[in-house]
Amino acid sequence: MGVARHLRRAEGAPRALWTSVFAPGAAAPGRPALDSREPAANNPAAWKLPRDYNAAADLIGRNLAAGRGGKLAYIDDAGQYTFAELAERVNRFGSGLQALGLQMEERVLIAMLDGIDWPTAFLGSIKAGIIPIAVNTLLHHERTTSTCSPTAAPRR
Repeated sequence: MGVARHLRRAEGAPRALWTSVFAPGAAAPGRPALDSREPAANNPAAWKLPRDYNAAADLIGRNLAAGRGGKLAYIDDAGQYTFAELAERVNRFGSGLQALGLQMEERVLIAMLDGIDWPTAFLGSIKAGIIPIAVNTLLHHERTTSTCSPTAAPRR
């Protein structure tokens, strides 16, 4: 329920986003139920996100700008990490991918156990404009290979 409350409070959040937290067809408290006839609910173009929106930059940058750099962002078995520490790791990882020659909209496979390295790799990829493909570490090699194969997904 904490996630649902957060999503409902997010200014300008797409209705499909905050409603999807609830049962299909159910409405968030105080909000009308989404109707499949409502085209904006299923049309990402209608969500009014900026063309150059970067989710990683928004998540981390928004918290740093609000003065939460010293606040706890992530906890794992190895320790606790603040937003400032996470931001530094994310920037380093994204810069490393670019130094390796990866370009925007190329894909990188992430097969990692839970820990600070996972959000570092995922958010660092996004921040660099590289598309992270997260897979389960228990996947068999053939399944992982098929996941990495080129798809017919549209590119800009």
